Amino acid sequence: MAQIVKDALREADRDPNRKQEAEPSSQKPTADEMPLKGTFASVMILGAFLLATWITVFVLYIHRK
Repeated sequence: MAQIVKDALREADRDPNRKQEAEPSSQKPTADEMPLKGTFASVMILGAFLLATWITVFVLYIHRK
């Protein structure tokens, strides 16, 4: 399936009748160049919350025995 998609994209790139993009692709950030600092921070905050929740539940479990 992935090979079919790759082949279709290659053929689309070779099409001489294809319209040119309005702005050069060098100005658009690609997935490799996009800043992911916000994503990393969000994941770390979520991880800290989950860890704190598990530790709290564990401590409550230990103190009830």
